[in-house]
Amino acid sequence: TVYDRGAFYFFTMAYWVFDSMFVALLTFPSERVVVLKERASGSYQLSAFFLAKTTSEAPARLVLPLLYMTIAYWMSGLNSSVRVFVLTTGCTLLSVLAGESIGLLV
Repeated sequence: TVYDRGAFYFFTMAYWVFDSMFVALLTFPSERVVVLKERASGSYQLSAFFLAKTTSEAPARLVLPLLYMTIAYWMSGLNSSVRVFVLTTGCTLLSVLAGESIGLLV
């Protein structure tokens, strides 16, 4: 039904966004001292740290959501179109990166 599909999308997006956001929130305090020291010495700007951290962790951060979507999408029987699967998975992966960015921002 429509409610089942909506619930699948909602809980999938909520879980993966909050997962990546809280991982970023919990790892940043341990790196905070190093970032402040490097910024004080003028080594690099905060935006460089943000882009480097997001880019370097993106492959590892996106593997589990991709694996989950590959299995759960077809098991839930949402839509048999590959195009819809690719668009849904892409939207989920972009949301994961946005969640990580929000976690680093806070």
